[in-house]
Amino acid sequence: MSVHAPAQDTCHDLEVARRYEHQLVDLMLADWQPPSQPLLVLDLACGTGHAARTLAAKVPAGSRIVALAEDRRRLNALHRSLDGELRRTIFPRRQNRLRLPFAGGAFDLVYAVLGFEQLSPAQAYLTQALRVLRPDGRILIVTPLREAALELIHVFSELLARHVPQERWRPLLTDGGRLEDLAAWTSALERARVSEVELQRHTVPLTLFAPLSRDGLFANVLLPMWLGSDPGRQLELLTLLDRYVTEPVTLQHQVVRLVGRATRTAPEITLGR
Repeated sequence: MSVHAPAQDTCHDLEVARRYEHQLVDLMLADWQPPSQPLLVLDLACGTGHAARTLAAKVPAGSRIVALAEDRRRLNALHRSLDGELRRTIFPRRQNRLRLPFAGGAFDLVYAVLGFEQLSPAQAYLTQALRVLRPDGRILIVTPLREAALELIHVFSELLARHVPQERWRPLLTDGGRLEDLAAWTSALERARVSEVELQRHTVPLTLFAPLSRDGLFANVLLPMWLGSDPGRQLELLTLLDRYVTEPVTLQHQVVRLVGRATRTAPEITLGR
């Protein structure tokens, strides 16, 4: 049996990843209404760039979106995807998000769609975001919750337990600690003094296809989100999964949408469904 290394960014894999990102972006912008005046916007995690391109079509003329990432490949892909008009609105930039070089209160809106990476520890990134956000400016975040990793552990534990001794797979199926739960996000928002916060839980249905090492969404997005960047551990787990997972796997991916404002008043946090 041949087991492949995690899938690379082929056209098909990018399309799968984009569909996942589209779902998260749709959640983030579900009820957001742009003002009539041009905005200066900061994208903390540009991913494939879909969020920035979608927002560029919604904001008033003259708006600017600064799209940040630390992955040069993703930034290059975003650069290539921008036509002449979008190049006057979206400005990709490689930047450490814990050391934002912008003046305090520079941005009207800060957002992050965390489908491809996690900003951890959340409070440190939120503190930076609030520093560069103008008073009464908005912050929008959509991120998978820790429950998404726990579901992967549960689903694959049940599958592997039918075929493999527990001592072989259990050390691999652990929570990598990459995702925060709702309580941790609530605490981080309070400590960063984000005000008028609303948190809404959502379920995003996902289907993974065998072999999982060739499923771009699982191998390139969900697996590192779950386990971290250890290629040896990823490959060892993919070896087991490719052998014993032969049918599609359906997940109920748990995410949260966070909306808040930059104000100096005491935080108010409302939990949605």
